[in-house]
Amino acid sequence: MRPDRPLQLFSSVLRTELGTRLDIELSAVQTERSGRSLILMFIRDVSRRIDSEESTEVHLPRSIEQITGRVGRVPLKQLVRESTDVIEALCIEAALKLTQDNRAAAAELLGLSRQSLYTKLRRFDIGDSEDNVA
Repeated sequence: MRPDRPLQLFSSVLRTELGTRLDIELSAVQTERSGRSLILMFIRDVSRRIDSEESTEVHLPRSIEQITGRVGRVPLKQLVRESTDVIEALCIEAALKLTQDNRAAAAELLGLSRQSLYTKLRRFDIGDSEDNVA
């Protein structure tokens, strides 16, 4: 650790004396006080938050940081699938924004059939749950 670079929100796993594993976030900073070098560390238990997030039926991380923060806790195959889902959902949202929520135009922009777009909208819970097919 360097004095000029604090460690912030580093995801890790803490093993207790009893062998249980806790998902944690670690933040630390190095400083000097009275001529002595000190390292201040903050450890936050995030396992309850992670468990409740993952218990939902459709859970997608919304950023690359969330995905990479799960490396070592989730199999690579699942991380790749989630990454693909995140990118796909973001592209659909962007296409809808560009076309001012015109689903037929968004489908064409994405190179999808309208049926495929509607399926993906339901899958990612984007927009209305109703299919407004004209």
